[in-house]
Amino acid sequence: MPAGSEARVHLRMDNVSRLPTGLLMLQDRVPYVLGPRPRFVLDRVEAGGRREVSYRVRSDLRGRYPWDRSSSA
Repeated sequence: MPAGSEARVHLRMDNVSRLPTGLLMLQDRVPYVLGPRPRFVLDRVEAGGRREVSYRVRSDLRGRYPWDRSSSA
């Protein structure tokens, strides 16, 4: 994305279990230069259910920023 512009990130969480989840807190580990780390609280996800959340990122600085999707917590 060009410096000074915004992008939207969409996250999808699937509960592949046969049991519902309890309370969940999701936090994406975006590089700090792209803004604050977004956090979401989900009440519960039913068995086989799905939740989707989205947020925006923005950087006024040019460059490449690592984004390790496998380490999201």
